[in-house]
Amino acid sequence: HGNGHDYRWYDHIGRHMASYGYVVMSHQNNTGPGIATASTTTLGHTDAFLDQLDTIEGGVLNGHVDSSRIIWIGHSRGGEGVAYAYDRLVDGTYAPTNYSIDSIQLVSSIAPTDFLGPSSANPHGVPYHLWTGGADSDVNGCANCNICQTFHLHDRATEYRQSISLHGAGHGHFHNGGGNPWADGPCLLTAPIVHSIMRGYFLSLCEHYIYGNIPAKDYLTRQYESFHAISASKTSCVVVDMMYREGSAAGNYMLDDYQTNASPAVSSSGGAVTYTVGNISEGRFDDANSDFTHNPSDAMNGVTLGMASDSTRGTVFDWTATGAYYELEVPAGDRDLGGYERFSFRAAQATRHPNT
Repeated sequence: HGNGHDYRWYDHIGRHMASYGYVVMSHQNNTGPGIATASTTTLGHTDAFLDQLDTIEGGVLNGHVDSSRIIWIGHSRGGEGVAYAYDRLVDGTYAPTNYSIDSIQLVSSIAPTDFLGPSSANPHGVPYHLWTGGADSDVNGCANCNICQTFHLHDRATEYRQSISLHGAGHGHFHNGGGNPWADGPCLLTAPIVHSIMRGYFLSLCEHYIYGNIPAKDYLTRQYESFHAISASKTSCVVVDMMYREGSAAGNYMLDDYQTNASPAVSSSGGAVTYTVGNISEGRFDDANSDFTHNPSDAMNGVTLGMASDSTRGTVFDWTATGAYYELEVPAGDRDLGGYERFSFRAAQATRHPNT
């Protein structure tokens, strides 16, 4: 849980997962001092839970817990805390007794903060999942608040990663503790509506990454409008945006990740880039002027995928003429694409651009 939250506010997730045979443990989280103590609580409570299986409720869980398949889910400061907990396993600054780094099969952050930045709030190569509330007025995603931008953690994940953006959801809608939903904006949802969507996706995430369930992957890759859990709310206000990226183990070919060859005319794979679109700019995905008002001098206006010390990069451009194009050449030695199944790309409209 996050700061000011309670470990008993997540039964909508816990009871649903338990009904499918998962063992769920929700613990009191030491978020007040900061993210470091929150991560310590997760690391230590995971160890303690596994260590005390003989005594919890008289040992009722003995033989029913697979310590090699663990999922960490955190909310707000707890959402950053689970990412930092994994980072500490990578760095070797915490040595667990009853599990290992390979035991952590999935990390999921619900509206996480980013106090610590890329050196610590970093899920590295573990499969990573992100929830973002589009109406969140606490961890709000605003350009002038680096610690409030959830997608930083998502873009630091180096392997399998996916995100779910739920429009109309506030910070407090993700738990069931009531009180202030910390939500602002049009077409606001309610906690029961948000929970009906969360349950279907959490089950799919766990089934896919724990058991390799292939059909469950459809929930992570197909648009919500055409494919979602039958129990999810059907209200017209529900808008869900998805991102999914395969890990390198899937045998991918990257045409352009914009991490190298900084010239807009050359892709990271070495191919030529030609275009007739206008105002093209390649750089770090980080809003430069701290507001979302369109400004021609801020090419990355509204882009909050990284902070100054992050490496996430891409390109932006605009156009008015019919037939304008942006074309990436596949280098000559890479043109046999027979072994690949699909083409994947990430794109979005520019925030408050006159052409949007």
